[in-house]
Amino acid sequence: MSLLGRFLAKSGFRAVVYDAPAHSSTNNSLKKTTINLFEYCRAISTVAGSVEPLHAIIGHSFRAACAAFTVSGTSAFNRYKIHADKLILISTPLKLVDVYKSFCRRDSIGKGGLVHLQNTIETEFKFSSEDYTMQAALKNISTDILMIHNTEDEEFPVSDIYALQKSIPHSKIFITKGSGHQNIIGNRLMMTRV
Repeated sequence: MSLLGRFLAKSGFRAVVYDAPAHSSTNNSLKKTTINLFEYCRAISTVAGSVEPLHAIIGHSFRAACAAFTVSGTSAFNRYKIHADKLILISTPLKLVDVYKSFCRRDSIGKGGLVHLQNTIETEFKFSSEDYTMQAALKNISTDILMIHNTEDEEFPVSDIYALQKSIPHSKIFITKGSGHQNIIGNRLMMTRV
């Protein structure tokens, strides 16, 4: 995200890019090594509260979902709700369950492992994953929404974004080609659109 932040700063915006918990770029043996949905959304809310007002909030992948849940005040995040004039979601999953599926697919964990993972997370944090969908979150947001996705996204299919956009008429989509899920962050067309 720092590349996108630099691009935005050169375009005249104040860009705030931060190390989320368990995402530190420093080599510190005491740093946190794991993060969950709730910690991530609280971190977004805390950073946003220290720099508001926000013209836009931008997230990629799981972080895009966390940004949407925080802006909408979805379920457990009602007290962490933030406002931004624009919400930009890059390579976003459609549902929280899609994040579990992606994790299990990348780590070759079978269907039984997926069920175990979901049950463990829901028991540990006392929530239902089904309550956390982009459709539900985005319907509660009146701000401008831009969803950016790549045709070759190997984590979350682009067809999901087309379907989501139909159910959220105040949203816009921008589709890139050839970058995949991770490399879209360095895509110049994507940055220009943002």
